[in-house]
Amino acid sequence: MADERDGSAALEVEVTPRAAALTSSIPDNILECYQRLESDIAGPYFVSLKLEPRVLESIRPQLNDLFRRYDYDADAGIITIRMPSKIHDDFATEFGLVLRKLIDDTLRAVPNAPRITDRQSRLVKLWEHDKAKKGGECYPDGQFKDDRASKPGLVYEVGYSQTGESLEKVAKDYIVGTKRAVTTVVCFNLKYNEGHSILHQRRSRQSVTWNPRQVSHHTGGQELIYLSQAFQDSNGRMVNGDKLVKLRLTDMAKEKYSDDYPLAPVHIPFTELSRILDFAKAQPEGSSP
Repeated sequence: MADERDGSAALEVEVTPRAAALTSSIPDNILECYQRLESDIAGPYFVSLKLEPRVLESIRPQLNDLFRRYDYDADAGIITIRMPSKIHDDFATEFGLVLRKLIDDTLRAVPNAPRITDRQSRLVKLWEHDKAKKGGECYPDGQFKDDRASKPGLVYEVGYSQTGESLEKVAKDYIVGTKRAVTTVVCFNLKYNEGHSILHQRRSRQSVTWNPRQVSHHTGGQELIYLSQAFQDSNGRMVNGDKLVKLRLTDMAKEKYSDDYPLAPVHIPFTELSRILDFAKAQPEGSSP
């Protein structure tokens, strides 16, 4: 998820022999991003750069070695390189653990239950079904999928300083770009001490009952429903404590597998989201949940 930060200034960084070998074929603008990351800059780092698809393919092994996370839009010829903050990573990890436990607790009572896998930050390819597009690649912060499926059913992203409009586009791209293999996208916009931290949720199915702010869009004859609500204010106080993140086990899988799952809901209170954010803020540097 995009964590916005000004990446305009170049830095003088000593390059090791291994790094020199890895970066010998990397374009200068991307190499500068690597040098900034190696300089131990504080806070989240995010930058989007032009990169032709043929160049991406020629340097992909080096990119995978140099950068933990990057997304690529082949149609626009844009690579997005990002380094999340410690709070971002700790929040994403803890949220994944909480959701994993809720799923396991629900499936434990189901005979011959399908297996749902937590794949964390694994590649999700977009627009493979659309011959008019060149495709896209994203590494979400977390994802859950039915073991029988090739793509996740649920994706979650943790961002910083995005607008609701930009997060809505991210969520829509996951759903429409996978031909609705991804059915639900949960985005968290963490503002720390600069504003309200907000949950954004988009679904491709119509059984949404929680409705603090609901906007419907019709794409390809199917409805997408977008929800948004704050869970912590700029002073670190929990808000909307009576609200829930309302998920279902069927959110983890394509519709053709949905009959194999019980109708049991998977709910996460906003009080728990606020606790997770407090937990992430309290973690010392260099630690993980």
